[in-house]
Amino acid sequence: MRDLRRIFLNQVAAWDTPTRTGLVIALMMMVGMVGIYAFGPDVLRVPAVMGIAALVTSVQLLILWGNRRMVTPFTKAQRLYLNGKVDEAIAVLEAVRTDGKTDVQDLTLLGNLYRQRGDLAISETVLTEALAISPDFHFPLYGMGKTKLNNGEYAEAVLFIARALENDAPPVVAYDLMEAHYRAGDVNAALAVELDEKDAEPYRVLMAAMIRGETPPSEIIEAGLPYWEQAAERFAHTPYGTDVAADLRTITELSH
Repeated sequence: MRDLRRIFLNQVAAWDTPTRTGLVIALMMMVGMVGIYAFGPDVLRVPAVMGIAALVTSVQLLILWGNRRMVTPFTKAQRLYLNGKVDEAIAVLEAVRTDGKTDVQDLTLLGNLYRQRGDLAISETVLTEALAISPDFHFPLYGMGKTKLNNGEYAEAVLFIARALENDAPPVVAYDLMEAHYRAGDVNAALAVELDEKDAEPYRVLMAAMIRGETPPSEIIEAGLPYWEQAAERFAHTPYGTDVAADLRTITELSH
């Protein structure tokens, strides 16, 4: 939460003065309305609630207005990545990294992009820079855990991914913790990880089923298999790539 507050405050600092002033006034008025609701006479409570609702809307509009021209390197790199332009996304973030203007989000995304490209040594270097800024932020903790995992450093991956979950990483990250335990040879710990399949991608569900020795539905296998095939190819130069290639043979057996 501290990191998110800092990122928000950095955004506010870039706004024009009237918008910043308007936000401060709206927040002060909101505090006053909350005080009236909590401590004022009953006759003023309904007007106070209406005032709070109006001020919440005003704050939201001010935030949208303040960020109207804000296309940060992070946002630009995200868009490039989503369009499959990994190298261009890296170039955008490396430009601001060279200038010393990157924040923890920029560095984490850059480290993750290098991992997507298979450049694990550079990924670890950049994610180390991110963790130096925010050592308890789940975003770089998870990124480092994935890089360690993909490099075959399974015990270290367990530590980083577990720390990410302890620091409010999304519940779906538990699937990565399960995989890291499994890769580290601790099947019992892997099976003990509690999973929520509600928002889990098919490739995660597929790996969890394989670890449990279960046969998933054919649609899960069909949808999840390409991810693991790409992972085996991308990280073929690491122990992880070799292990995933072996898993693919197991998954093929499960599907027949």
